[in-house]
Amino acid sequence: KSEAHFKRPLDRRAPTPTRTETMAYEALLFNSMAQILETMQQPNNEGRLAAEKAFSSWSKANPQECAKELLASVSGGSSEATRALAAVLLRRFTSAFREEEHWNEDAKRAFRAALWEAYSRVVRAQSTSSTTTRVGRQLAFAVASEAS
Repeated sequence: KSEAHFKRPLDRRAPTPTRTETMAYEALLFNSMAQILETMQQPNNEGRLAAEKAFSSWSKANPQECAKELLASVSGGSSEATRALAAVLLRRFTSAFREEEHWNEDAKRAFRAALWEAYSRVVRAQSTSSTTTRVGRQLAFAVASEAS
């Protein structure tokens, strides 16, 4: 018999994915901004990192759509913590992306108008309740960031 007959068979099992590959896969599992925001607040590090990666990918791939979804989350998030996180990300998002080439003047104007509208809604809601104070404060920072 030849030597080839005595060789060990090839290991056909799939290789174990790296941590980066696992996080990239998990990032694909998010269907909405609401899911990303909810997962970013969980104590599970892997889930939180996957949500942050998903947000980062989304904000780089389609910044205007990401901003639109953040604005919607500020107004209609499931909890105050989710709305406040959306406002924080929106503030950071605006300062990082407002000068990018993805934003023409019409898009900037529309975004600023939507940001001001969201801020106005939160301020009106604050006059009847103190529960939106954190959201309002973060939106005020976002408005100021856009004004500068």
